[in-house]
Amino acid sequence: RGGLSAIYLGNRWVVTAAHVGIGSVTFGGVPYDAIPGTTASFTTAPGQFADLIVFKLRQDPGLPALAIASAPRPIGTPVVMIGNGRNRGVATTWNGIDGWLWGAGSAMRWGTNLVGSVPVNETVGSNVTRAFWTEFTKSPPPQVTTSEAQGAVGDSGGALFVENGSSWELGGVLFLIATFN
Repeated sequence: RGGLSAIYLGNRWVVTAAHVGIGSVTFGGVPYDAIPGTTASFTTAPGQFADLIVFKLRQDPGLPALAIASAPRPIGTPVVMIGNGRNRGVATTWNGIDGWLWGAGSAMRWGTNLVGSVPVNETVGSNVTRAFWTEFTKSPPPQVTTSEAQGAVGDSGGALFVENGSSWELGGVLFLIATFN
C-alpha cells in the first residue's frame, strides 16, 4: 500500500495502520483500488483514535479471509511478522550489540519473534493504540527465535500472526518501531 504494508481481511476489506492511509493495494503484483468513503477508524476510548483503519476494495482479489485472534497472547508467545520494510544495510555494532543499519529500498519479508509485553496504550501523535511489543534479541534460546526479526521502516500496516492450535490468526498490525539513539 503506497510502498508500505496492508493486510487483506476478506470480503474486499483491508486493514492497515491509519498513518499508511487508504488507497490502491497491490496483491501478487496486481493493484486493487480502494472505494473512497469506506474508511472506518478504530478507537481505544471515546474520541481517542487508534493508528488503525479498514477500507473496502472495488474488486475482490480472490484471497482467503483471515482468522483474527480474539484475545492478546501472553508474554513469550511466538509470532510471525510480515511487512514491506527497509532492506538490511551494512553490519554495525553499538554498545556491544551487533545489528545492521537501514539499507536502500524495501522488500516484502517475514520473520519471527516473541510477545514481549502485556498490551499497553502507545501514544504516537494524537493516536492512542493498544499494543504489545517484540524485541530483537541476541540472547540464547528461549529468548531468541530461529528466524529472529524486528519491524523496520516501511513495515507499517504489516501483519503479526499468532498460532492458535494448528492454525494461524491475525494477532496484530505493525504500526511503530522504536530504536536506540
